[in-house]
Amino acid sequence: AYFLLNVPVVAFRLFPLVAMLSTILALAALSRDSEIVAMRAVGVSLYRVVWPLLQAGLALSVVLLLLGELAIPRMHQEADLIKQTRIRHREANTELRTRDIWLRGAGGRIYYARRFDPEARALLHVTWFDFDPGFRITGRTDVERMVWQGDRWRLEGVVERRFRADGGVETHRAAVELRSLPEGLSAFRRVKKRPADMNWVELRRYIRRLAAEGGDVVKLRADLHAKLAQPFSAAVLTLLAIPFAIQRPRSGGTGKALALGLALGLAYWFLLQVGLSLGHGGKLPPLLAAWLGNLVFGAVGLYRLIHLPQ
Repeated sequence: AYFLLNVPVVAFRLFPLVAMLSTILALAALSRDSEIVAMRAVGVSLYRVVWPLLQAGLALSVVLLLLGELAIPRMHQEADLIKQTRIRHREANTELRTRDIWLRGAGGRIYYARRFDPEARALLHVTWFDFDPGFRITGRTDVERMVWQGDRWRLEGVVERRFRADGGVETHRAAVELRSLPEGLSAFRRVKKRPADMNWVELRRYIRRLAAEGGDVVKLRADLHAKLAQPFSAAVLTLLAIPFAIQRPRSGGTGKALALGLALGLAYWFLLQVGLSLGHGGKLPPLLAAWLGNLVFGAVGLYRLIHLPQ
């Protein structure tokens, strides 16, 4: 079942490359047999010759977009579940977030925990802020370590500050303190979610919730835009393949056409990964980072197509 579920996932990623190679092979065969020359000799426009290929590439992109929303994330998640539970013999959903946990609690309180130790049921280096209805900060509490003891927290190294309206600050310190908070351990047990396991709608909802809790969503925003950009790689690579295939000399045969397609596909994949890496690092806006490969290769393909001799 694991391999059967992975087949559509792998095929989903390879379809754009397959579309480009198919386009190159089809046009290379027509060029080799002088079919394109014959059609142009009787007045058939080159654009009319390649228009069905462009339509096919765009249609494939729409199909991939729908699959990416309706089927692929679920298959990826199911395959990962089988891998974790049946192959690696682990419990499902055991990959918890253990660093930089943000949580919006009751009454607008915002928590930040630098580390979470699931085995010790402890949070390390915790800070939370309290606010009034006007979102003015009224208090800050810093705790070195919080340990869950069934129905309440054991706080160690507590420094609590209350900010008065007149500008004064009241400070309370305690080495150890037991306290009941509205948020128990389960509120901080945040299972890591991977963008590959969510469709566009789910990922957008997850980003909004994480951003509301104060989490870092820069990387996730790039992944969100990539979910729309990547399916259209089929249309972009088809567009790119057309002028390169038509302008190839008839010598070299099928092998040369395939080598050309693979080289273009690798170049596209490389630029796609570079764009996403820059987006994840905040060096590029998430939208531009996700669409960088499509914009560059689409522009190159369109330019070469327009300047083909008619």
